[in-house]
Amino acid sequence: MLCHLEVLGCSSDRDTFESCRCYITSKDAMVFWTLVCLSACVLLLLFYLWRIKSSVGNRHRIELLGLEGIAQEAFVREGFVLIRGELWRARSEKGVIRKGDRVLVTGVGDGLSVHIVKKSLDGGL
Repeated sequence: MLCHLEVLGCSSDRDTFESCRCYITSKDAMVFWTLVCLSACVLLLLFYLWRIKSSVGNRHRIELLGLEGIAQEAFVREGFVLIRGELWRARSEKGVIRKGDRVLVTGVGDGLSVHIVKKSLDGGL
């Protein structure tokens, strides 16, 4: 607790100090509660933004399953593919993917990556 002994005219003697009351001024209380309220608002805003980001991102990634994309570069294991006009990091478990190959999204990975397989010329996998 904050003591304002000089305002009360109390000395620092033990006897006199016990007779003085420690108090918080209205200005101190106002600053304290303002900081508490602002901190709570910031935390709520951050939580709200995190929830929006999590729900929209996962929903968007799940919608990618089964979509067709085009390889933007030749790669063996990891590279980039274009899906619905967006560039995605892709991982292929088998085969070499060449630039321009059509690929099919089979899964979603961590972050902004998708799992793909090369689509054959007859439309199958």
